[in-house]
Amino acid sequence: MLVPQPRVARYGAPGQIPEGWELVYGLDMTTGERLAAAGDADYLYTGSVVEVGRELIDGMPDLRMIQA
Repeated sequence: MLVPQPRVARYGAPGQIPEGWELVYGLDMTTGERLAAAGDADYLYTGSVVEVGRELIDGMPDLRMIQA
């Protein structure tokens, strides 16, 4: 997730995260740190003003969706 964790805690819907999913909050990480922590992710949730660059997308081979 490339959104602040407090935002998700405040506005997220408890119980709507599918079982077995792991949330990684990477807003304060570098691209390399994001890839190390979540490079195998299927789904990327980001804020609408957060840049998602080519290096991040190319480094996530299982990525199926980006939602802003």
